[in-house]
Amino acid sequence: MGECLGSLGGSAQATITLSAVKVENYAGIIFVGGPGATIYQTDKNAWRVAQAAVQQHKLLAAICIAPTILALAGVLKNKQSTVWNGDKKPAVILQQAGAIFIDQPVVHDGLIITANGPAAATAFARAIINKLARP
Repeated sequence: MGECLGSLGGSAQATITLSAVKVENYAGIIFVGGPGATIYQTDKNAWRVAQAAVQQHKLLAAICIAPTILALAGVLKNKQSTVWNGDKKPAVILQQAGAIFIDQPVVHDGLIITANGPAAATAFARAIINKLARP
């Protein structure tokens, strides 16, 4: 909870901790990437939230490096997905977790939407809006 700082100086207020998130209270879950997102790759609460979203048939989305969180949570197995892959390691993480890496800006596979970084943010947002608009 509290102020969350972005790598470019932006900020947002978190009103709930990750451990308190109840997926059933949301239409979908979105993991935002960036340099700080890597700390959630092995976070059990992040995994719980991602797994619950899939189990509850909710929209699950991740952008930039954040799809690695989904992969390590085990929810991208046999799913098409993308990730920021600047140093080629994130795609390996996805593939080792059983994901099908697709080198495109935005990838949809059922209720899972992934995007590869800031340049894809607008298309990522549109994909989320479109998916939420069509239950």
